[in-house]
Amino acid sequence: REVIAYLKSWNPKLKQDEYGNLYLINPGTPLLNAHMDTVQSQECVNNLSSLRLRNWMIGCLKPAVIGWDDKCWIAIAMEIYEKLWNKVSLLFTRQEETGMNWAWAFVTNHSDLLAECKFCLTLDRRWAWDIIGYQNTYCSKEFEDEVYRLTKEFGYKPTKWYASDANKISKVLNCVNLSVWYYNPHQKTEFIKCDEMINACEAAMYIVQHLTDDYPIYQDPIYQPK
Repeated sequence: REVIAYLKSWNPKLKQDEYGNLYLINPGTPLLNAHMDTVQSQECVNNLSSLRLRNWMIGCLKPAVIGWDDKCWIAIAMEIYEKLWNKVSLLFTRQEETGMNWAWAFVTNHSDLLAECKFCLTLDRRWAWDIIGYQNTYCSKEFEDEVYRLTKEFGYKPTKWYASDANKISKVLNCVNLSVWYYNPHQKTEFIKCDEMINACEAAMYIVQHLTDDYPIYQDPIYQPK
């Protein structure tokens, strides 16, 4: 509810589909994707007052799963949206943690809307430095090379990892999943480093503002959107 209220205060055209996904499409702009569901323990809900900032790190004094996956990227996407609201598109999904279910539903039902976007940035990668793209068949090699060129000064480099909403969105758009600097996700020792989150935000902002060329998408020989 808080995310909906906040985004609608900026743009009342925000929409919600039958699965609870939130989306706002500005044709010809990059898509910022995050998931709203988290793996969060009741201990954290009961002990929010024990969250502490210490040495640029935020964690819980009492062991608890905070749910930084994917609260970090929600925060970064909203920060970028505040600054560039008519120059980006948004897709905040549900049920990512249980198999990217509603991202797949959105791709299936709204591939035409996604196709209006320029490319997709998903920031749902733990730790630091990673660009998950071509090696996961999320994008063409040319697209990944350009993302790497733009973000290497921020410390990023291409690699391969596990699933995210990019698995589904990449059926329609070039997509990369970038590290957003959360650590020990889904565990009672998880934490974030604030300075590194700022770095991730600046890297994503730089991509949005400077990746202007068009690139062919990775062609999946099995799936073609309707």
